[in-house]
Amino acid sequence: MINKEKYLGKLDIESPDVKQRLGKGKNLTHISLFTGIGGFDIGFAKAGIKTRVMVEFDKYCCQTLRANFFWEGLKQRKENGKLVWKNKSQMKKSIKWYHYPEPVLLERDITKLTTEEILKAGNLEVGECSVISGGFPCQGFSLAGERMINDPRNALYKEFVRIVNEAKPAMFIGENVPGIVSMGKGVVIKQICEDFANCGYDIAWKILNAADFGVPQHRKRVFLIGHRVDLMRLNKGKSSYHLGACSGTNTHHYLLKERLQRWKNKELLEEMEKDPQINFMEKEK
Repeated sequence: MINKEKYLGKLDIESPDVKQRLGKGKNLTHISLFTGIGGFDIGFAKAGIKTRVMVEFDKYCCQTLRANFFWEGLKQRKENGKLVWKNKSQMKKSIKWYHYPEPVLLERDITKLTTEEILKAGNLEVGECSVISGGFPCQGFSLAGERMINDPRNALYKEFVRIVNEAKPAMFIGENVPGIVSMGKGVVIKQICEDFANCGYDIAWKILNAADFGVPQHRKRVFLIGHRVDLMRLNKGKSSYHLGACSGTNTHHYLLKERLQRWKNKELLEEMEKDPQINFMEKEK
């Protein structure tokens, strides 16, 4: 007679199958929110990470995505009136970001789209996705605009938070304009980080300049990275694995601390310095 008790709750987190199920396996997967024209997706594809699902509401962005990421659109590309490629094999030599299976494009309003629908489209389970990315709308944060804190587009980051919380990817990456740091004199970036951390992720953000990465253009953007806090527990000889088991830490760029001091926002700075879940990066030398 088999002693079933011996096998209940066992979980070898180093096995390839389990790693894949936890979003950390050999075949890394990506869900793209607020996809735009696919900048994140090209980068991930070149890094060997396949996009399973794209979520984009703008019809012109979706037209661009269909023309650049799907064979049905790519095979119609012409130069001087002639088709560029005779077959898919020729195309793949030029379009390095193309991969099969192709992503599923959901041309939908993200506020009306459930996480279950997104995961189902990507044939993924909760916790199985390696990374979710999102360049959530920035018009309300940008220095080029009116910077209205009550701009309804500002709240769309909450849809990003909702989907990350429900899908539980191994990590996520968000992108926005530098103006988000000064919005509300630091209150907005603090709140965004706390919302993601409460989903069970260690958070860190930094302002990066595209010119430092080989792009001939000074384009600064805030990049927010989250890494899932997993925990294995042992109870009566049985192990259980928990995804996003507890609130993570927030590591803010040193720039925020400097600005809080300059803005004389003493109350917020003291609150953040006293919080054990909040850290500030060391200033770069």
